Amino acid sequence: MTDEHTHRIESREAWGDSIVRGSVSQMLEDCRRAISEGRRFDRVDGDFIGRDDLSSIEDAIENAYKGVPSDVAKVSEWRQSLNALLDGLIPDLRQKMVYSENRGRQISVRRLLDGEAKFRRGRKRVPVANRSVSIVIDIGMLGGYSAEAGFMRTAAAVAICDLLEQQDIRVEIWGMSRAMGSYNDNGRIGYGRNYEGLWKVKASDAPLNLSTVVAGTSAWFFRTIVFQHRHTHREPNMGMGSTVRGTDEVARRLTGNDKAVCFSVQMTNDLDRMKESCKAETTRIVEILLNKGGE
Repeated sequence: MTDEHTHRIESREAWGDSIVRGSVSQMLEDCRRAISEGRRFDRVDGDFIGRDDLSSIEDAIENAYKGVPSDVAKVSEWRQSLNALLDGLIPDLRQKMVYSENRGRQISVRRLLDGEAKFRRGRKRVPVANRSVSIVIDIGMLGGYSAEAGFMRTAAAVAICDLLEQQDIRVEIWGMSRAMGSYNDNGRIGYGRNYEGLWKVKASDAPLNLSTVVAGTSAWFFRTIVFQHRHTHREPNMGMGSTVRGTDEVARRLTGNDKAVCFSVQMTNDLDRMKESCKAETTRIVEILLNKGGE
């Protein structure tokens, strides 16, 4: 079945080359075509991308759906760390799901996050303003930031998506990257056409497979697949542009969903500061989607 977002946006006006793909597989098709036409990203470095088992762009394409087990484990760790945060800052979160009437008790967020199945049985649907939400994960970052810092952002974003799914709220997940001056126009390096790419990692009606979602939003995916994707229409300059943070407004424009939200944080190599930024962004996302029904 053809996805409604397949090649829906491919504009070369306004901000620059805006390419929206309805799946990771469509994005990979762009990459393979560019390679076949002689536009190939060939600077795959294990330390830089955060995976020393990949040595070429072809390796990255072949593994684009395979999440690294240690990365998946980090998502679970983040999910556990949200216990105190959500219990303290989102007091009405537990009211979104309750036990069935014959039990008459509220569900424990801590036990739900721990994955204890008995605390997910007997639940009933509670009306909320928006049972399906769209979260866009901005995975772009400048070259000076570590892959470890980049993946912390991914782990936090995917963890909240996992939590929302467990809350019986269906989540559509997208990856996004934006860069200014990716291509040279009239010989002006760094002042040429811009790039922005958006790709769907999970449809709202699909189950959440942590391995594939983590792979499609990881730091190594950004520094391999996304870099190759910038070669879709033309050869980028050596630096391939300067990363620009995504916003809710950009996410809504590209997805066509006026209630989409963008998980985006200010990058830093200070992992303690990065953790706090991710927690703050998690709180913002939860407050929008749960307290305000996505408005």
